Amino acid sequence: MKLIKYIALSVAPLLILFLVFGCSPDLSVTNQNAPDKERALSNPNDVEKLAGGSFKEFWWSQTQYYGPPWSLSTMADEFSSSWGNSGMRDLSSEPRKAWDNSSSYGYRVVSRNAWRYCYKAISNASDAMGQINAGLIITDADGNDQTTRLKAWCKFIQGISLGFLGQYFDKAFIIDETVNLEAGTPPTAPYMEVHEAGMQKLAECIQLSDNNSFDIPEEWWPGNNFSNVDLAKLAHSFIARYEAGVARDPAERTARDWAGIASHAAQGITEDFGSDNDGDNWYSYLHGLFSNNTWCRTDYKLIGPADTSGAFKGWLDSPVADRNYIQIHTNDARVTGGTWDSDGKYFRYYGNCAFRANRGTYHFSYYHSYKYIDYYKNGYVGWAHIMSVAEMDFLRAEAALRQGDAQTAVDLINKYHVGIGEMAPVTAAIPVGNPGDLRDARPDIGDFGNSLWAVMKYEKGIEIAQKNCGVAWTDRRGWGTLVSGTPIHFPIPGEELEVLQMGNYTFGGVGGEGAAPKMLAPMPPKMDMIKY
Repeated sequence: MKLIKYIALSVAPLLILFLVFGCSPDLSVTNQNAPDKERALSNPNDVEKLAGGSFKEFWWSQTQYYGPPWSLSTMADEFSSSWGNSGMRDLSSEPRKAWDNSSSYGYRVVSRNAWRYCYKAISNASDAMGQINAGLIITDADGNDQTTRLKAWCKFIQGISLGFLGQYFDKAFIIDETVNLEAGTPPTAPYMEVHEAGMQKLAECIQLSDNNSFDIPEEWWPGNNFSNVDLAKLAHSFIARYEAGVARDPAERTARDWAGIASHAAQGITEDFGSDNDGDNWYSYLHGLFSNNTWCRTDYKLIGPADTSGAFKGWLDSPVADRNYIQIHTNDARVTGGTWDSDGKYFRYYGNCAFRANRGTYHFSYYHSYKYIDYYKNGYVGWAHIMSVAEMDFLRAEAALRQGDAQTAVDLINKYHVGIGEMAPVTAAIPVGNPGDLRDARPDIGDFGNSLWAVMKYEKGIEIAQKNCGVAWTDRRGWGTLVSGTPIHFPIPGEELEVLQMGNYTFGGVGGEGAAPKMLAPMPPKMDMIKY
């Protein structure tokens, strides 16, 4: 494990606003050895290296151990864990409780590092853009002008970082090269404005990429030999993800521009996107430790809807405190190999888990993902993905269902349902249903599903699991299927609020502000938390 790499981050005070916004107290001591910003950014090579390293900062916001991917997944009941690491126990136990936004909370890094790394990426890209706007010309080793390439890249970084901040936080700062940070801390903007600012940056990236020819250096994101065309496709994919995911509830998700989302998804990536990791400078705990069946297991809410035995229905209908291991009997070749205790293509039977019973047996599961088991065993060396073609296909399928085009949705669903799951095709004759459909197996309708919505949501969950940070959470909050009390977004980190001298606040907890409402399916009675 690489926990040694995180010691400094876990104990150091959050200084990102000092660094980015210049809002630290007046220390009135000048370091004569420190170069000023103008001198530090006057060299074109230094500016390009600064901007080129900014994707790595965004990568950390998506993949770090001390960051959001684990907690967001367990909050969405995608994966399950009752260990405390990365706030998983606190954020996924039932009844859900409010997020602890104090500066002393042991797992404050779950929100702090999402904030910190995105603003580091934005700061680097904005500094580079500021120099370009001031007339700096970037050339390569052969003397070719690469200024436009760097501009497109910086717009991309600004866009994906602001986009993620808009997904994750209730409000944030909209920062780019036009903001004069020396004039003071800018006002916060609500999440939708942050989101829209990010989408504008991605649109500018696409425009620059469509009208120019260039190649992105591989060292900026290992393993990717991207042209301007490839960069535009990736920007389209991020727009599609964020445009759907920014919704905080079913009404907001329904109101999104689904024709636009489908268009961006159709123009998006044609191969799964990520990074080719060396296990040292580049690595991902999202893909690594999520493959460790001791640390977490696959939640039954992810794989259970395809169960044909009735066990999952009984589990879901039971009071939370009474839930325990169940056997999944399914025709889905990704979940099992034909018997309940055999290996599927994506998931594997591992027997009893190491979770503590006094923390809730509802966390227990026999099954876990082994999509990236080789990556994990190889010391985090190899490909790790954070955007998939399947995600784009299912955004198109959701758009089709919302627009009354059942056949297009069926065609996209069967690409995975039949092509990988090896199940009988679904047809447009199945009832469409609604986004709140949670369950369950209906053997009288082919192999699976009481509605096309139920099948689509199941298929998307199975295919995108472990290939992104937080998409299951944003999907479920927009569909209205998060467990009641789950935070729908996070507040500005408590340490930041202290620096800014703003009052602390938070979200989540059953009946609390910024918490998911009651699920559309019947909820079991509340249980008392067991403390020790």
